[in-house]
Amino acid sequence: AIAAGDDGAASAHAFAILLDHMQPIDATRAVTLAALSPDVGVRAAVGEALTWCFPLLGARSVIDHLSRDPEPRVRLAAARAAHARRIAHDAPEVLQRLAADPEPSVAEAARLALLGR
Repeated sequence: AIAAGDDGAASAHAFAILLDHMQPIDATRAVTLAALSPDVGVRAAVGEALTWCFPLLGARSVIDHLSRDPEPRVRLAAARAAHARRIAHDAPEVLQRLAADPEPSVAEAARLALLGR
């Protein structure tokens, strides 16, 4: 799992590798628990981990949850994850909401995802 205070990029990649080797239900549980963490770094790392390609049951629900986070860096990670997982076609409402985000980096990432870039 992701420990509070870990280096974001390194822990996100390590978490993605760990999730890829877990049973699907266990991976879903681990992601869900981390997405509900009180630590903003853990929540952001979850979003970044979801940019890596590995199967995950409920990924869209986790991304939707992260996209509503009060912290801009978590919403940015959610936008990147939505783009990486190509959910623009399945769940465009997540990216449409993020495209109107008050944080410019979040809005830009979501708009690029909607454009498929």
